[in-house]
Amino acid sequence: MPYHSLHQLGLPAPYIRSQLVRLEAERVLTPSGGVPTIDAHLAEIRDEIAIWRELYTVSGVTEIATLRAQLGGPQLG
Repeated sequence: MPYHSLHQLGLPAPYIRSQLVRLEAERVLTPSGGVPTIDAHLAEIRDEIAIWRELYTVSGVTEIATLRAQLGGPQLG
């Protein structure tokens, strides 16, 4: 699923992190070494990890900013 579609879902950071951990484990457990289908699968996993990492960062920053606004009011200026 593309980044913009995932971002619009408003997934919480802990859920995103769990998906990232799952993908990292899949990447580690997938054997590599010259088989084109496996190499293509690893490339897909790496691309998906990059998308989920970016989503995790954006989600975390958004959640921190939201909490800060709730505690101290919006930042003006």
